[in-house]
Amino acid sequence: MKTSLPPCQALWEQPGFLEISVLRRDPLRRVLERPRALGTGRIVVGATETGVPLVLDFREQPHWLVSGATDSGKSSLIAAGLSALAPTSAVLISWDLKFGIEAEPFRPRFTDVVTTAAGVAHWCQRLLALAESLPGRAWPERR
Repeated sequence: MKTSLPPCQALWEQPGFLEISVLRRDPLRRVLERPRALGTGRIVVGATETGVPLVLDFREQPHWLVSGATDSGKSSLIAAGLSALAPTSAVLISWDLKFGIEAEPFRPRFTDVVTTAAGVAHWCQRLLALAESLPGRAWPERR
């Protein structure tokens, strides 16, 4: 018989002390937060295991790498982010080197869907040129 242990999380560590939070119920068994934009560069993509809104703030952290094992929720996170950004004027470029299969449901909202390494290199050059043209930015010299 398989038993399910409640999830637990170490919240605070100090020499000689360890605080552990144990959840008695699954807080994510129902949808607590819907994807939405909070303002320029800030979106809610869901909820944490404690039910607190999971906010991505692109002003504080402009670059995000989504990685994980199969079925870990990568596509769900990206879909939630795209849902929150869809009504905004954000330029969205998908780099989908799996022939665009992952990006297909969102293709109407994307500015471009890049499916080749050459396309990625092209967009990297365009984005770098844009970043270098922004006033007040200190960018290292290209070699």
